[in-house]
Amino acid sequence: LSVYQEKELPLRTGDLFLIYTDGVTETFNNRGEMFEETRLIESVKSVADEGTDAIVDQVKNDLSTFTGEVSQSDDVAMIAVKIL
Repeated sequence: LSVYQEKELPLRTGDLFLIYTDGVTETFNNRGEMFEETRLIESVKSVADEGTDAIVDQVKNDLSTFTGEVSQSDDVAMIAVKIL
C-alpha cells in the first residue's frame, strides 16, 4: 500500500516540469558512476530557456555522452512540460 500526499502549487509562466523514469538518473558510465539528479539538473539548466524538445534532446545527448560505449540497462523516458 502506498500513501501519497496531495499538494497544490501555483504555476507561473516559465515553470518547467520534467517527468522521467529512473533509467535517466540511474544510467551508468564505464567507471560505474550513475548520471544522478545533479547531472540531470545541470543538463536541464543549460537549455532551460529553450523549448521542451530542446530540453529533452539535451538530456538525451548528455546521457549519451556520459555513458559512452556502455549499453543502456534500463528504460529511459521523459516528458517535458513548460508553462507558457
